Amino acid sequence: MTELTDFQEKIAALLPDVEMKFDEPLAKHTSLRIGGGAEVMAFPKNGEELSEILKVSVLLDGSFAILGAGTNVLAPDEGVRGLVVCLKDCLGGMERLDETRIRVMAGMTMARAAANAANLGLAGMEFAHGIPGTVGGWIRMNAGAFGHSISEVIARVKVDGVWIPASD
Repeated sequence: MTELTDFQEKIAALLPDVEMKFDEPLAKHTSLRIGGGAEVMAFPKNGEELSEILKVSVLLDGSFAILGAGTNVLAPDEGVRGLVVCLKDCLGGMERLDETRIRVMAGMTMARAAANAANLGLAGMEFAHGIPGTVGGWIRMNAGAFGHSISEVIARVKVDGVWIPASD
């Protein structure tokens, strides 16, 4: 077994209940199946775990990257130092706010969000059905398909506890 780096030892000691893998090949987590090892890859199961992971990373002065479903991500062959946080199984909830609006968390796939919206009788997200990626990834890059983009259907985004209105 390979000896753990100082960062790996510290983060494992500070987050004993969080699922983590060391030197995890990013190729296993990207749709293009490329990428070397992540020094530490964490798999939070809920918002509380995610919050603890990010606090510990800052405490350790570690860099971190967020990975959703890994769709169209070009991970470097040499790998990534520091922490990669995989949100694939985290932040996947959705709730209906009223007759015309839903709140969708960053980890849900856009295809699932579009299907759920349609099942609730809400129109506007049809362009996203069947297209890979998570809501967070789509928002980060204003992704779109079939002549439409995510910016057309969002009202605001919550980042670090602050609601940010969508731009016109």
